[in-house]
Amino acid sequence: MTDLRTAAQQALEALKDYKRSDDDRVSIAMHILDAALRAALAEPVQEPVAWLHVPYPGNAISPMLSLSKHREPSLYAATVPLYIKEQL
Repeated sequence: MTDLRTAAQQALEALKDYKRSDDDRVSIAMHILDAALRAALAEPVQEPVAWLHVPYPGNAISPMLSLSKHREPSLYAATVPLYIKEQL
């Protein structure tokens, strides 16, 4: 589970205590926030389609695009997951 999904779940849990308010505007805002968080959490978790392996600074090798997450740790400083964004 990603950090963002964890944060959304924690926010949803925290909302349980604050949904009831004497101020109708606050109550409505809390219900809208609750619905938005639930909708976001209902979305399936997207898997990366490829990874970008970034070399250490000063390294003579170029960044490498790969379909595998695995890399040579002595050559690459980081591995960045890449995702496809759906067109609307």
